[in-house]
Amino acid sequence: MMYNIVPNDRERIELSLSYRSIAFSFGFAPDFLATNKDNSDSKLYNLNFRAFHKQWTQSFDLYSQRGFYLKLGDQQVTLPEMKTFKIGGQTSYILNKNFSFRAISAQSEWQQKSAGSLVPTLSLYYTKLRFKIEDFDNTAHIYTAALSPAYYYNLIIRKHFFVSLGVAPGIGMEYVDSHTSALYQVEATAALGYNSDTFFAGINSNSKYFSSNTGSDVQWGDSISRGEVYVGYRFKPPKKLTEMTEKINQQLPFKK
Repeated sequence: MMYNIVPNDRERIELSLSYRSIAFSFGFAPDFLATNKDNSDSKLYNLNFRAFHKQWTQSFDLYSQRGFYLKLGDQQVTLPEMKTFKIGGQTSYILNKNFSFRAISAQSEWQQKSAGSLVPTLSLYYTKLRFKIEDFDNTAHIYTAALSPAYYYNLIIRKHFFVSLGVAPGIGMEYVDSHTSALYQVEATAALGYNSDTFFAGINSNSKYFSSNTGSDVQWGDSISRGEVYVGYRFKPPKKLTEMTEKINQQLPFKK
């Protein structure tokens, strides 16, 4: 039998800030958005940090969510006390120096010539999953590690417009409450946007799917999909901020 567990809160507002080699974003799901109404006990927020050093990029992610529902055919069972907490990150190396990963991952760079690159990536994540329904209450601790030979391509159209596509198949290991199994994952990314010296905008979609055999007769799959519309403006930084970041960059390896 197959069960489908879906989060209550699915629409988010995300705020991001990037400067030189560092990018930070915070997302949350307010109740006034259409699909989040009538989910007063549900919570969702995420934090993301990304840093760049030459051809290396390091990301850090945190996701916290409460409130799901279980789909059984045409029926639906609410799981208001089900919680998930995920923390981890990815370390990637960009083989092609002419390819800008910042242009699609943080919108902090304007790529003006078409280029693609193989981007080998190591992913490490910890997930705490609490499944509670009536008298059943169980918590699982999940550790995952995977390697992905990802490939991305940025197609530049008339200098200011771009289309970006990427795919990242991966394989690794998963450890769940003293049980180890193989982990398979696939990630796909697509983006369309506009860039100029000061203004940028676009749409971005990303889907991840994880599959693991946790036993001889049990198999689970975890999919994370999101689409976003973003608009941004590049401000000239204040002189004091520039001086402060120069001092920080001298101590840290995240240089432009």
